[in-house]
Amino acid sequence: MRKLTKKEKNIIQYIFLAFLIILTGYIVSTTIEIDRIPDVINFVDKKFIILGMLMVVMYILIETVVFQMIINSVEKNKRKKTIGLQMGTVGLYYNLVTPFASGSQPMQIYLMNRYGINLSKAVAIVTNKTVLFQSVVTVMCGLALIFNKELIHLRHGSIKTLLIMGMTMNLVSIIGGLLIVLNPSFMKKLSDVIINFLGRFRLFRFLRGKNDRAHHYINDFNKSILMYITDKKSLFITLVLTVLQLSVYFSISFFIYKASRLSGVGFIDIFVHQIILYMTVSPIPTPGNVGANELTFFSIFNGIFPRKYVGYAVIMYSFLVYYMILILSGICTFISHYYIGRMSLNKEGSDIKQGSKKETNKDGK
Repeated sequence: MRKLTKKEKNIIQYIFLAFLIILTGYIVSTTIEIDRIPDVINFVDKKFIILGMLMVVMYILIETVVFQMIINSVEKNKRKKTIGLQMGTVGLYYNLVTPFASGSQPMQIYLMNRYGINLSKAVAIVTNKTVLFQSVVTVMCGLALIFNKELIHLRHGSIKTLLIMGMTMNLVSIIGGLLIVLNPSFMKKLSDVIINFLGRFRLFRFLRGKNDRAHHYINDFNKSILMYITDKKSLFITLVLTVLQLSVYFSISFFIYKASRLSGVGFIDIFVHQIILYMTVSPIPTPGNVGANELTFFSIFNGIFPRKYVGYAVIMYSFLVYYMILILSGICTFISHYYIGRMSLNKEGSDIKQGSKKETNKDGK
């Protein structure tokens, strides 16, 4: 296969950056009701919208801090101690633009690999972050369900199926991550079965004889996860920060409620409703749960927001939990890809110079 030239790599990099900008602009322009924005601005109590925006910023910042702490636990190289901002915001961006948030983890792994973190460690870092986040959100949702069974049965019976699906998906992802730590020998046997089965097909014949490599990868993966779990200080701090992060996120609906100039419903009640909303839309495969978030908001918050205010509330909710995160993380993602591209080009230029020096030294001799 022909190796791409420096110019070709540069062109591909800028095409990808342009694609990110166009994709973000398209999503915002085609899904938000722009003509209603002036009405919302005139209607809302702006100080509570500002507080809601601060919650969003805090949510993003905590995401980057937690990611960096997990990187530090697994990857001890000090040169890697400034990439949490990029990994956290890139993950949030691709969560919002790909179905089931399927693009975030591969992109984070790819970028960490470009920074010199080997594949098994990069996968372990992402898995640690995912298991931590999903564990906390599952516990919070579980507590909300236990203490509000009657509320869900009487007022939200129509969403129980989606709610159970969301809880099940979270539990499966948690169990998958823990299995590699608790029973790596089982995972090796499972990998052997999968490799041997797929290797019989022509399409997957490249997998033949890769059993040892898979075992080595599982060992490295297991070791990297254990490095984080046994780092009790980092584990405790990231756990507390994740609880804080989700608490900040689930409080956004309360600020929307207050921005709508309403009173009478307490913080905890609205907080619980947003937890239920989050878990209900999690199995829905639309990018960023666009559409599902709005429809479910109408269903879940019906009765908390009066009918004449609920339309405004949906627009504010969409802006804060989707569009604002999309735009802020999109800007950071754009910068991250640009920086990675420049870093690669500089490295390539440095390698060429070193090669030229070696040739000159040989000629001199």
